[in-house]
Amino acid sequence: MTTKRNRNASAATPLKRAAAAARLNIAVGDLPELGCGWTVGEVLRLRRERPDWLIDARRRFTRAEIGARWR
Repeated sequence: MTTKRNRNASAATPLKRAAAAARLNIAVGDLPELGCGWTVGEVLRLRRERPDWLIDARRRFTRAEIGARWR
């Protein structure tokens, strides 16, 4: 028997800054301060909304990753 996770309960699950940044595919330094901890729900909301700062941060992160591979 499997149990389904309640979406509302998982959305409130706290994340460390490094985990939130990894889920958003950005560097930890590009993650803004919320004044409270990051949650799964916040990360999902940002992935849906795709604000400009997130798109720019993803591009910087990708460039840094590609550059590190060629060094």
